Formats: sequence, C-alpha cells, structure tokens
Amino acid sequence: MISTPRLTQCLTARLLRGQRLSLLCVRRLLGAALMSCILVGASGAAQATAATSEARTQAPEASATDSALDEMAACLRSREHLLLVLLIDESGSLRSTDPQNERVTAARLALRSFASLSSTRATAEQPQIEVLVAGFSSSFDAVTPWTALDDDSVGGVEVSVDAFAGRDDGIDTDFPVALIGARRELASRSAELSEGGDAEPCKAILLFTDGRYDVETGDTPARREAGIEKDYAPGVSLLDPASGPVVEAAGRDLLCRTDGSGLADRLRADGAAVVTVALAAQIDAADQDFLRALSTGSSGTLTCGDPAGENAGAYLAAEELSELAPAFARVATSIAGATEAPGSAVVETCNGTECESGRRAFDLDPILLRFSVLADTRSEGTSMAVRAPHSADPVVVVPGTDGEAVLDGVALRWSWVSDTAVELNADLPAGRDSWIGEWSVTFVDPDSTGVPDRPRADVFLYGGWTPDLPTDTNLLRGAEADLVVVVIDAAGTPVGGEALTDAGARLDATVTDPTTDETVALRLRGPDAQGRYRAKYTAGADITASTLDLDLRLIAQTATGVELSPSTARYQLEVGLPDLYPHVTTPEIRLTSVRGTGTARGTVDIVGGRDRPGCVWFEPPEFESFPAEAVSLSYELSTPATAEDCIELVPGETRHVDIFIRPTASSEGTVRGALTVFLSARGESEPLSVVVPSPSTSRRRSTRPADWVSSSVSSSPECWRHSPRWCS
Repeated sequence: MISTPRLTQCLTARLLRGQRLSLLCVRRLLGAALMSCILVGASGAAQATAATSEARTQAPEASATDSALDEMAACLRSREHLLLVLLIDESGSLRSTDPQNERVTAARLALRSFASLSSTRATAEQPQIEVLVAGFSSSFDAVTPWTALDDDSVGGVEVSVDAFAGRDDGIDTDFPVALIGARRELASRSAELSEGGDAEPCKAILLFTDGRYDVETGDTPARREAGIEKDYAPGVSLLDPASGPVVEAAGRDLLCRTDGSGLADRLRADGAAVVTVALAAQIDAADQDFLRALSTGSSGTLTCGDPAGENAGAYLAAEELSELAPAFARVATSIAGATEAPGSAVVETCNGTECESGRRAFDLDPILLRFSVLADTRSEGTSMAVRAPHSADPVVVVPGTDGEAVLDGVALRWSWVSDTAVELNADLPAGRDSWIGEWSVTFVDPDSTGVPDRPRADVFLYGGWTPDLPTDTNLLRGAEADLVVVVIDAAGTPVGGEALTDAGARLDATVTDPTTDETVALRLRGPDAQGRYRAKYTAGADITASTLDLDLRLIAQTATGVELSPSTARYQLEVGLPDLYPHVTTPEIRLTSVRGTGTARGTVDIVGGRDRPGCVWFEPPEFESFPAEAVSLSYELSTPATAEDCIELVPGETRHVDIFIRPTASSEGTVRGALTVFLSARGESEPLSVVVPSPSTSRRRSTRPADWVSSSVSSSPECWRHSPRWCS
C-alpha cells in the first residue's frame, strides 16, 4: 500500500531516518515534498540475529509503561481513530494456567472500556475504535472482521472472545507468526481508511500470552496437522526433535534484527505499538525479558530492534489470575486517557447491608469529564451499591442484570461481562455541581452468607481539559513571533485563569525542528484572567524545516490533589519564506490507489512569486528505509526539471506537475524518504531550501483534519529497475 500525505510549497527536503516516506501538507510560502508509502503484498521471511547491547539507563518499568500508554492516548486524541488487534494465545498450557478462563473476562472488560469511550466521550468528534480479534498458536487466525466498537456492536465481538474459553489446544506459542499476521491486518485496514484523505489511524496490538516463545518439534499427528516447517526457517523440519532451538533462533532473529528490517522495528515504523499482557507466573525471567524487549525495545541488556525507536509499546505482567483483568483494563483506560483513583481497589464483602469495610470511595471534581468502575465482586450473589454525595438512596447494581440509572444528575450505565465482573460508566454533566463530592461503591452479599471473597473495584477518572492553539500561527525565518496558548474544556470553551490556578495547572511547551530533532523549551507567561498563556519564539535564519513541531503538555489536578494523566497536543507551525519566490499552492497531494501492478499518481500546483519571475526544479527522491522485499522505489515527473532545465514561472503563473511512484516488488510496511525541490527568484543570489520531515506517528496533532492519504500497490515489473520512466 502506498500512503501519501500532503505535498506543499516548493523547496528542499532531505531524507530522514525511519520507515515512513511521508508527504506533509504545508500552506502558503514554503514547502517540499514527502511521500508516505505502505507496501502490501507477499513478504519474505528475514534471516536475522537477536540483538543484545550494553545496558542502558532505563526508567522504572511502571514509568516506561505509563509513558508508552500516554503516547497512545495522545495519538488517539489527535487522530480520533484507533485500530486495535486483540491477539490472544491459544496454546495448550492455558488449560492449566487459566482454567477459569480469566483471560476471556479480562478481554471482555477491555472491549467494554474501549466501546464506552467511543459511545460517551463528550468531544466535538467521538473517537472511533476498530478492533480485530485473532488467536495464535502455530498460525494466526482472525476470528472477527474489523469492527467499530460501540454499545451496539460490542456484544457481537464479545461472543467471538467468549469462544477463546475453548481455544486452548494449540501446540506452539509462535510470536513471529502472530505478529506477522497482525501487522498485515493493520496495514491493509489502515490503507483502506486513509486512501480517501482521512488521517492515518493510530495502531496497536494488545497481545495476551501465558508462555514463552515455543515451537513444538517431533513427529506427532498434532505437529503434522499444524505444519512441519516455518516460513521463517525454510528447510528446517519440525519433525526433527532437535530442530527446536534452530527454528526459535530464526524466529527471534526475524523479530529482533537491528538493521531496521526486523519485525519489531517494522511494526514500530508502521506506527503500531505492541502492548503485551503476560500471565507471568509460568514464564521464567529470561523469557519475560524477551517479551518485554519485543514490546518496548529493551529489557536490561537485551534489545529487540532499535530500543530508541519511536512507538515503543508496553509490557504488563500479571503475576496471578486475579491481576489479569486489571492489567487489561489498565491498557484500555490508559489509552483512553484515564487516571486511576487513589486508594485501595480491594475491599471486603458486607453481609446483608452496606458496611465501611466494603466501601470503595473516590472524589469527583469539576475538572473531570467522566468516570468508570471496573469491578469484580468475586461472588455470583454479591451486588454493588453506588452512592453519590447528595442522594439519600444508592443505585444498586444487581448481579447479572445490565441497567441504567440517574444519580445526582449523572447518567450511570452498567453491564456484566461475566457472573462476577461488571463495568459501570458515568458521564459528568458540565455546568452543574450536584455531582461534585465523594462517591462510593460498596459490595454487599444480600443473603448474609459471609462470603470470604475480597471484591475489587478499579476506579478511573477522565479529565476534560486539553491544551489548544486557538488560531493558526505561522513563523517567518529570522523573525520573532508571539504564541498564544489556551486550555479548553470538553465543549471547546477556554478555561479561565482562576480555574487553572485552582487546579494547579502546569503547561509546558516545546518547539522541535523535526529535521534535526533540536528542541527548545518555551518560557510561558500566564495564565492571565482569560486563561491565556503567552510566549515568544524566533525561528532561526538557518532553519531549513518548512514546519516546526509545537508540543503542548498539560498536567492538572483535582481539588483533592489527584494529578490527572497528562493531556498533550502537537501542532505544526509553518515557517514562512519571502513571497518573491515561487511556491506550491496545492493544499494536499493525493496519490491514486493501486491494486496489483500499477502506478500511484498525484498532482502539484506551483505558482510564481510576487513581482518577479522564478524557477523551480527537483532532484530524485531518496528512499533509504523501506521493506527489503520492495527492492527499491522509483518515481517520475510529468515535467522533469533540473537546475539546468528548470520550470520557469512568471509572477502569478500556475503550473501543474504530476508525480508517479512505483515499487519494484510487492511487500508490506511503511517507507520513509523525501523529494528534493528547489526554487529561486530572479535577482536573488541563492535558491532557498527547506526540509519537510515525516511527523511522529505516535504524537502528531495538526490544525488540519486530514493529513494523510493512503493507497495500496502490489507490483513487481522488472523493467523498473533499469528504465523506470518508460515502464508500462
């Protein structure tokens, strides 16, 4: 699949490292061309070696996990669309490690959390969560199509998840096969969604396993039925009992190669984060290190791919079955931007009537948007009483019965995902104070049987404030600019300075040159009475980037001191050039979609500068990083232009230039590169240059709604290796 973002005004772009060839739209005075390609087809197996490196300084695991999940939350806030592959282990060991099928309950809770986010979030645009459920053992098996999660559809997806209670007879735990399949599904769906001009979605794989990477060998009926050879270890027979270490070494190599072609790095380059939830009791330390490195890039001295790469995932270990559902819930709620309420989640069961020891309390504050409770009563007969600060009577959540109610003006809805697990969601109406104060849930056994189980209630709070750049802000090389930033609530209304001060709001802002990765922290002044923060920034005269990234990060706390998860936003600030020069006016270039052998095509409009003639020319694009099976990429222009034979434009004249791109072979994944463009104006001694890099897929936010376009291509004409301009 070839995906292309925007082509803009004409100047220089150079290739940056990575695996996304991206074309970014920039308006008015500057630009270059970047093209983003996702190639889909038959990918060959890579031979690689697992990598280790010297120990590097790491943040504590919890902090690293929080950071990774925060990045995914930031992506969802900016893109409003998440593709999620729920990938569940089907190995035979689950019969002993998870006899009560807690993984099914945990997966259902996660699905409910994602579905409730899509259905209840009070923003201008509801985020869309699409899920594909798949199992893996010796093969990858998608058991559902891509499904948009909401209150209406989640039940059907849960039925498919329920089937995993009986899917526990697989003979392998084959992570390479599982991730190859998940990557192919993500790439295909992403291209379908973005080919019409919509932003490329966020992507994640939620992987559950109870074991180590393991391939069974030996001449058995089960082995023959599952396959006697792995694609990534051709020629090695699994019927030979001694072949196991050889095959597993090849698989680890495929996953963890460090030259950019390893599967872990290719997933990260695609923008797909791997989040692993492991039932760790049966997994030894070395194998947990491997799973952690596979997900995050490193674990101690063990690395898997580039440990410093973008889109690192997360690893969560559940040491016992009772921790499995909270681990799944943490992934879902963290990506949704939630903060876990303070206090112990584990309480006691009250006998007959409510009691203090069975009570889980939490406070609600005007800064919040919603809250959710994921509870496990631990007993089929136990109910949950929900109390609000100003209502005399509680709402009782009866075991096994889904329902809705209104309490202190708050609409509550709950659903049971198993005999003992229930999810409750609540939207907090703005402009009212009836719901502010202490809430609680209490677990009661109405039959007074003295149930010894200790129920658990995980409470998640969702903030409603977001940093915002209220107006388009453009920079001019060498000139000082005034930046104004505000904080808005869920309705898009600016938050006043007094409220920000009361909430202890801390707003940080940085400007990053994406071509050099140099970052400058801004000194923000404010907030003033209207809630505005101000800063001054000067774009250096030597900056070559056409846009700079403005990253905003807001941390605020509730009245009771609960610090909410950071709310982040990224904006791209255009760096202007003198208007005497020609420039590209195309607001967005879109390459046509290609299925099978073919060419992707797009058009660029170039307009002459003010008052004087100009000239525009191109250099061949560089394609440094792309799937190895693609061999190379080629391009042509409908109007070839070099420094000696440029495109001449009189002031105000418009010219159209078509761009054609082809890969030399079928593959899948993403590619990064750049098309170099120059422009000059008569009377000016030198052409101006600019670099438009590929933006970070994990953090990107734009002032424009549609920044990415995807199309797909699968082609392998041999002549393109020799004479790309004349291939038919």
